[in-house]
Amino acid sequence: MQRIEVTPYEDVQAVLDDKEEMLNSEEVTQIVFTRGHYYQRIHIAGQHLQIKSMGPVVIDYALGADALGHNQTFNTATVLVEGVDINFNNLTFQNSAGLGSKVGQAVAVYANGDHINFTNCSFLGFQDTVCFGPIIHMNRDNTVPDTPVAHRELKDARYQLDSCYIEGNIDYIFGGGSVWIKNSVIQSLLSKTTPEEGYVCAPCTDQDRKFGFIFDHCRIMTAPGVNNHFLGRPWRPYAKAYYVDCTLGQGINPLGWHLWGDDPHSADLADFREYDCQPGGKRPSWAKVYGKADAKLMQAVDEYFNGKRHQ
Repeated sequence: MQRIEVTPYEDVQAVLDDKEEMLNSEEVTQIVFTRGHYYQRIHIAGQHLQIKSMGPVVIDYALGADALGHNQTFNTATVLVEGVDINFNNLTFQNSAGLGSKVGQAVAVYANGDHINFTNCSFLGFQDTVCFGPIIHMNRDNTVPDTPVAHRELKDARYQLDSCYIEGNIDYIFGGGSVWIKNSVIQSLLSKTTPEEGYVCAPCTDQDRKFGFIFDHCRIMTAPGVNNHFLGRPWRPYAKAYYVDCTLGQGINPLGWHLWGDDPHSADLADFREYDCQPGGKRPSWAKVYGKADAKLMQAVDEYFNGKRHQ
């Protein structure tokens, strides 16, 4: 196994750029962050990477989209990760720019690839905390999104999060990838909008992608004062999001789900489901509520996320 060790006192990007050949080799490469607060933006690209901490590690930067101009969400990420077979362990990622109402969208992690996994990691932010590519093809103003990734289109885009913590307030888990989030805490923070309103996820799943976001045995928590947040809303027509055996906080609106803005047809083609989640509520007609998840469904999820690449 190859190994790279970095400290908070050096330019991590310069170290990684110097090791580009190693990061893209067929051999497994371990990247170790030694304890500390890394106030810098980092772009990690490669394959067969194992990225972990040695002691408590926070990778942090403060950059909101408003500081960059129109439609610059995807250029705000503190950490951008691209590639295949990349595993993160025991790291905290943060965009500390502040509330979206003051600074715009501020991404902590933008992941774009296949078999990118996070275990015991934390994602801290407010609006648009973590993005799982691919993203939308076109903005609503008919402009093409400005994105720093090498590959806008991804046939396979599978991500797994286990025993993680994610916080935010508006669309703070978003994107078009297939994401299986297990045994994790999802924390909705005050958005301080008028009226107070927030959304856990905003999927833009492609029509032919089998799965979107799956929250599996997660706790959907709401901070004090949160009383009108929703499980999700459809960023694009074929949005998919399933909540399986999750506990929902008191601040989740009884309707559970929300349309995109005031468009009454925005959820017509969406696939939003809950399986044995508590407490329930009066859900809209286009959201499906079931009892315990079928074993065949969860087996299909496991095979999809843990199978070989489809190409």
